[in-house]
Amino acid sequence: MTHDPSNQPPALPAAAAPRRGRSASFAFALLALTLAGYWGTTEVMRFVNRQRFLATLRTADGESAKRAAWWVADANRTKFAPQVREALARPDISADYREALVYTLGKLRDADAIPPLRALLAGEGSGVVRQAAWLALARIEPQAFLTTAGDASLRRSEWDELGIAVGRVAAGDWAGLRDVLQWAQTGDVDQRQIACRTLDRVVKPLLEAAGRWPVDFRPKAGEVWETARVAEIARRTSEVDLAKVALDGAQHEKRREGVEKNVRRLASGRAYLAWFLVGSDESRERERKAAELNRH
Repeated sequence: MTHDPSNQPPALPAAAAPRRGRSASFAFALLALTLAGYWGTTEVMRFVNRQRFLATLRTADGESAKRAAWWVADANRTKFAPQVREALARPDISADYREALVYTLGKLRDADAIPPLRALLAGEGSGVVRQAAWLALARIEPQAFLTTAGDASLRRSEWDELGIAVGRVAAGDWAGLRDVLQWAQTGDVDQRQIACRTLDRVVKPLLEAAGRWPVDFRPKAGEVWETARVAEIARRTSEVDLAKVALDGAQHEKRREGVEKNVRRLASGRAYLAWFLVGSDESRERERKAAELNRH
């Protein structure tokens, strides 16, 4: 067979390959700039929002200020606890805003808030805020809560008794549950709502774990339960050792965390073994990166 040069594909110009390389480099550079711009814009927006919320904490009142307090609490932004304490010290804010700030300090478990919370209980006139302060103390440091609750001069109203009952349950003292159930049945609308919220947050998960929560009852957040329903929950709690269920749940959670940690260790070890024994340089690099990700 004779070789026909006319059947060969035309040769590419010598400059074609470098041109493709330059195009690819340009595309990668453009992508990198786009991603960098997106990341930079996102960080700037976060910074602006953060400054806006912090300024609102320091200077505002009402709904916007409460939203700023919840912004700190919802994401557990503990580094902003000092700003929350400073806002609580302002003499010109409403009781609603003080309540939100007090709840936020409790959710942050801010130990430095214990003295100002005790001072608040010595002079606060709003029952709702006083109740929130007792709960915050219980969440931050149960022993400090119990010590403060032992000061009869601070127990000035039924709101203090409600706050102490709710705080005892939050601190794992189940002797306070009977009082919370009583408040959920006999308090005014606001007091019943607070008591029902505690039952929903603390008691409901334990009864569900024990298989004793009524399957036909799915209360909405903030709902005030009917007294007959509260009586049913009271009966069901009397049939269950809630302290034991809570302890078993805590131990199960620790075991689950331990298992997940061991799984991450095994995955990391397997990846490093594969990286050491087999594979090309490229696959070894992939395995190394996977191991690093599993380690975190």
